[in-house]
Amino acid sequence: MKAKPIVQKLISLMLIVALAVSMSVSAFPASAAAEVGTTYYIDSANGNDSRDGKSESTAWKTLAKVNDKTTFQPGDQILLKSGSVFTHTFTGNKSEGALILASSGSEGHPIVIGSYGQGPKPIINANGAYAAIRVKNQQYFTIQGLEITNYKISNPDDFLTEYWRRSGIWISTEHQGAKKGITIKDMTIHDINGMSITGETTVTTVQGDTNVNKNANAGILLNAWKWTQGTPDAVYEDVLLEDNHIYNVAGPGVSIDGHMQNPSGYNKNVVIRGNTINNTGADGIIVGVTQGPVVEYNVSYNAGRYGNGSRWIAGMWFWRTDTALMQYNEVGHVYAREKAHSDSAAFDTDILATRDHIFQYNYSHHNEGGFYMDMGRLVNGKNILRYNISVNDRRDGHSSNVINTTDTGIFYNNVFYNDQGTGFSMKENPRITFVNNIFYYTSNPSGAYVAQYPASAQFYYNAFYGQPAPAQAKASIIGDPMFVNPGGSGDGRHTVDGFKLQPGSPLIGAGAAISDNGGEDFWGNLLYLGRGDMGAFESPGSTAGETTEAPAKPQVAVVEVLDTFVRLSSGSMENGVPLNADIFDAATDEKIASAFFSNEYTITGLTPDTAYTFYIKVINAAGNYSEKSDDIQVTTRKSVLLREPEGVKVGNWTVSTTDLTTYDGIISRIPAGSGQGTLTWATDIPETGYYAIYAWTTRGGAGRARNAPYTVHSGGQSKTYIVDQTPLSQGWKHLGIQKLQQGTGGYVQISDNADGTVTADAVKLVYLDDYSFDDIESVMISADKLQLGVGDTARLTVMGVDRLGRQLDLVFDGAELEYVVDNPEIASLQNGIVTGETDGITSISVKVMLDGVQVTSNKLEIFVGRVFQIYEPEFTNAGGAAIDSLVQGTVNTSVTLINSTERKMRVTLIAALYSAEGLVKYGTNEKAVAENSTVTFNVGLTMPEDLTGHYMRVYLWDSLSTLRPLTDVTLWP
Repeated sequence: MKAKPIVQKLISLMLIVALAVSMSVSAFPASAAAEVGTTYYIDSANGNDSRDGKSESTAWKTLAKVNDKTTFQPGDQILLKSGSVFTHTFTGNKSEGALILASSGSEGHPIVIGSYGQGPKPIINANGAYAAIRVKNQQYFTIQGLEITNYKISNPDDFLTEYWRRSGIWISTEHQGAKKGITIKDMTIHDINGMSITGETTVTTVQGDTNVNKNANAGILLNAWKWTQGTPDAVYEDVLLEDNHIYNVAGPGVSIDGHMQNPSGYNKNVVIRGNTINNTGADGIIVGVTQGPVVEYNVSYNAGRYGNGSRWIAGMWFWRTDTALMQYNEVGHVYAREKAHSDSAAFDTDILATRDHIFQYNYSHHNEGGFYMDMGRLVNGKNILRYNISVNDRRDGHSSNVINTTDTGIFYNNVFYNDQGTGFSMKENPRITFVNNIFYYTSNPSGAYVAQYPASAQFYYNAFYGQPAPAQAKASIIGDPMFVNPGGSGDGRHTVDGFKLQPGSPLIGAGAAISDNGGEDFWGNLLYLGRGDMGAFESPGSTAGETTEAPAKPQVAVVEVLDTFVRLSSGSMENGVPLNADIFDAATDEKIASAFFSNEYTITGLTPDTAYTFYIKVINAAGNYSEKSDDIQVTTRKSVLLREPEGVKVGNWTVSTTDLTTYDGIISRIPAGSGQGTLTWATDIPETGYYAIYAWTTRGGAGRARNAPYTVHSGGQSKTYIVDQTPLSQGWKHLGIQKLQQGTGGYVQISDNADGTVTADAVKLVYLDDYSFDDIESVMISADKLQLGVGDTARLTVMGVDRLGRQLDLVFDGAELEYVVDNPEIASLQNGIVTGETDGITSISVKVMLDGVQVTSNKLEIFVGRVFQIYEPEFTNAGGAAIDSLVQGTVNTSVTLINSTERKMRVTLIAALYSAEGLVKYGTNEKAVAENSTVTFNVGLTMPEDLTGHYMRVYLWDSLSTLRPLTDVTLWP
């Protein structure tokens, strides 16, 4: 049973190595320069610029001879004598570089800039120029074996008080198409005194560059830019940065970027390997606008400590990358200069990344902003973090989390260790699953730092020591993991051997098998011999937990069928944990999808109105497969797809093809208006009946409409759905269910009558041939206003909700509704319109006959007149679930107030935790509640580990200064 996974992992590992080796050999031939070309020599002590430079005895003296020559040929070598020192003359703020390469090599015959002779590396001091080595619009070259600096000799500390744009090596390309074959290796780059200013801030430099920050300089900087439309794109291919030593750099150590918006035009074949980076003013390594970058075997220490003004940095991170691999790296001591403006995590998946990003076999320690973060902007993929070790990573960044993640992610076989009592916390995220990890956190004597695990995340087969496991954790092991010697780690990967497990550890053979796992553990031991272990160490030779017992045959049911999407489920469990599963196309026996510790299986990319047959196999924790399930047959639904650029536009719409989160690469936008700007799609409906209406929403943000109107017209009737386009998630958003008439004559229209920029991307209408009132399981009533003056009106909406949460407007659909008004003298009701009659509060509900059963909706409270209503406090855990007693982690208290008076009122919510000894802690939330408004107040308190005898008091006062109570004190629980 175990032989196959081992072989699969070995093959995967060999493929990775083979690809890396083949790229290195073909793109960066080490000896090619010696086969053809001319060698030029430069000797700062004994050279002479009047000579030809073609031998050691006729060497040039200065770099000016190189800078002036634009006709170097493929295979030429430019060699600086060991021990030479070349100091650039500062001739003005716009000096490009001390050494300028203005020629290209060719494939197999790069131009090489390096050294000759014995002794220390030759030194280039750029003396405050833009760069020590500058290369623009060239390709097929290697820079190696030199030492470079870039600070103004007459004023080395000018960068502490002024903004200077300075790099060690600056390579750029503009409007030239792909530039290939770039190697930088064995360089010593230090004292690069440029800009540290980061984050949202931009400045004007002394050189006159405007709107720039840290990203405009680095120890090694590669830019691919395009300023003019109609010119070739700018992109790099085959880049190797290897074995460089970079330190005392005010900007990032390494930074690669580009201008392309679509992954098809990203930089390609970029490898950053074996570099040591220490004491930067900004990030250690930044890789952007690159497809499949590999960042491996690098070290970054003390990011953010050199220079000043650093904000929003990380040790090593990706942005706008299409798949990426971060492995075998070490990041330590990332600095958080200002907590309120610092990320300062070791690793980061940042904005506009696409598809899977893998972080494996990395060592992170003593980073002030924690181990890992993301921006919640990953598209069509997930972050995979496996076999990493995090030691004493803190939570002193702005998020106060060791792990601050919003994207979909899988964390398995990592070690999270802290023996300094600073605690552990993670951001709430229901899209995260933790498997086979070790959480080792000792307590702070004061109890101030308690482990805060996200209540909405999934925890399966993890080990916890020192602090309690999250309540929802399944198949956990609580207690000492029996590390070899965990307290001895420090700088260097060689110091973490103490996190191996002792032979008697209860975690050996106690984990769950995971496929496609990288093939090895942190130390290179193969996976698996027995059942998998917990943590980053796989005990070699151990067969603990080995079993050949297969899980039971899964029983599969259909949960949901749409046009291109099918969702299946089973109840296959082990130790309360859903089993992994593979989903197969029964017609071909091809595996088409997998599920990671989930009982729901999603199959996408299907063709509408097409019959399919599937089966699944589930996999237990020992890695054994079940027999296949019975075949399950489904037919996808018919649909009508409406997408850009097919819509008819009226008004000032602009079309963009650069947004990675669109349905089909094209999106139209229009500023907020009065409804005169419209985009209309004509419809051709295949059958009369109910249709589920979906709109594709791209990633939003500030400035997007919160109330974009989508109107669906059919059979002489129109219904408008209001869509919030500000959320940062993308995908199909269900708007509602509506009956549509067969044929043409209908349309879907989006207008600019909104409070922000409106986007139009795609809409689909999915035919629900089997839908009826019988599918409705509950009824919800709402109103466009809850507060009315006498004579004011509000419109009611009544929705029928099916088991999938889809909604049908029962008023629009003509259902027979029986409204119930508790106090009709306070508010009258006619034809779905509520009118305020006199001051007071009344409740309204509705009754509907569904499948012969009368269903009653929720009760809706309507306030009439000038009242100040305070609801009872509600208490929830960190995941938002209601609780009736104190729980470990975070307890949130919320109170909602409705102010229907004619004056603004100041209100303060105070939530206080008490023990038998008295007050333990408290939190406050003070706001001004405007007239005719509804406001919810929230206070969150972190609970101590021991809650014996603890309780809470909730106060509502007018303010902390006057302390006048607005309600009685609430004691809870």
